[in-house]
Amino acid sequence: MRISEGPAAGCRRLFLALGAVAVMNGAGAAQDAAFLSQFHSFVPAGPMAEPAPVRKAATKVGKAMLDGLVAYRSQRYAEALGNFEKAVRGGEPLAAWYLGEMYRLGRGVAASPARAIGFYQQVARVYDPNEPRPQVLSLCVDAVARLGDYYRDGVENVLAADPERAYRLYALAASHGHPGAQYGLATMYLRGLGLKRNPTQGFKWLSLAAGKRYVPAQILLGDLYREGDIVGQDRSRAIMWYTLAGQTARPEAQPQVSARLEFVVSEASPSEREAGEARATRWTRKNGFAATAPVPADAE
Repeated sequence: MRISEGPAAGCRRLFLALGAVAVMNGAGAAQDAAFLSQFHSFVPAGPMAEPAPVRKAATKVGKAMLDGLVAYRSQRYAEALGNFEKAVRGGEPLAAWYLGEMYRLGRGVAASPARAIGFYQQVARVYDPNEPRPQVLSLCVDAVARLGDYYRDGVENVLAADPERAYRLYALAASHGHPGAQYGLATMYLRGLGLKRNPTQGFKWLSLAAGKRYVPAQILLGDLYREGDIVGQDRSRAIMWYTLAGQTARPEAQPQVSARLEFVVSEASPSEREAGEARATRWTRKNGFAATAPVPADAE
């Protein structure tokens, strides 16, 4: 399901999806780490643009934004925080996205789902499907997907789970090709979360996300082919998807990818192993990704 609608309808859908966020007092609890350990890995892929604004610092806001980016990428997070806050006060939506990332990941600040949600909302609310600046549109769409993550499972003492709203947010972001949103829709269909379970739709969305080298989707596809419950068991395809995931996964995700690959390889026959490796090579050549495809610095 891909959404096709006019700008006004798109904006109405976004505001309907956002609604009012009821943020409660108290510290956020950990989400389902086993299932969502890589849920937020966003590897920008067409038509999404890398969230790296390039502009001249013609104003004080622009200078604060650029200074914040330089500091952020150098891991000088305290300096980045101050500059992004200045830029946000000046109305720069890109800065709010970075602040959302900092509070979500605990970079230079104490992790705070409540603060992260607030900043992502600021970005999401300026969403315009006709936005001419690719970086702004990309980050607005990504913020919508991030909010979908929070609404899907909720955050204890911060945000009540609302799968229906999560679905609407994911659907909007997925209509722009956001791989994390496509993965989010896949997991909702596969688990029957807030809607009727539909493995066929889930597999469709999962394949779209995996096709953009979205590591969680590639891992889950490998799992499905290894287990053979939703699709026919195919160890060669499992080997292919685990191999592709290992080419792109961040270091912290490598152990789980390697463990899965080693397990399925130990079960596979020599012909299945050879076929899986060949499939991975052909997929890489066909899709134009180098085996050592770098992950954008700002992707999580």
